[in-house]
Amino acid sequence: MNFLTNDFGLLDALDQSKILDFNISALTTGTLNTLVIPALGGIGTVAITGLGQTFTNIPNFEGGLTVDTLADHNTFLEVSNTALRFQSGVPSGQTIKWSDSVTAKAGTIIVPASITADRSWIFRDADFYIAGHLALPTAGRVPFIHSTGTLTDDADLTFATDTLTATKIVGTTSIKAGTAAGYISSDGSTGATGSFTTTDGKTVTVKDGIITSIV
Repeated sequence: MNFLTNDFGLLDALDQSKILDFNISALTTGTLNTLVIPALGGIGTVAITGLGQTFTNIPNFEGGLTVDTLADHNTFLEVSNTALRFQSGVPSGQTIKWSDSVTAKAGTIIVPASITADRSWIFRDADFYIAGHLALPTAGRVPFIHSTGTLTDDADLTFATDTLTATKIVGTTSIKAGTAAGYISSDGSTGATGSFTTTDGKTVTVKDGIITSIV
């Protein structure tokens, strides 16, 4: 049995000034649309897209959930007093994406599909900048910040077991190697301590193999 929308409405049993009317003018001409009420197991709530609502249970949005933004970019998805969980059933893992409204380019965070244990990414109470990496890092190389602000590495700076290797080292004042006491040579001997005078009359002071002053 079908009813015309202008002939059908609902009134509250206690307060008949509360009226619910149905408007289906936005439906496509010549189509049958079916509204299915799920098994609630009790009292349920109908979600209204134009109204902010609190969901007491977790709804499932299949096919994606879009939070559109206003001109002032002040629209957001807020989750309070609970966890925001992304669950994937695909081999490639779960992705979290955001897009640039000007360039239409998207940034993507990929969470691996096969996580063998609970993992935590802990953010400190401070501003931080994720530098990123120009390419996949090479094992054994020490990363450093490139002039573009991204992480990179180089074959001239490596670390293996307990040895840091650098092709060139430049120091504006002094460079120390070994323990805090001073220089230790490859055969285990420590550097000399003392002073001497150069041919031009300057006094050079050395402590544990390190020149500490030239006067």
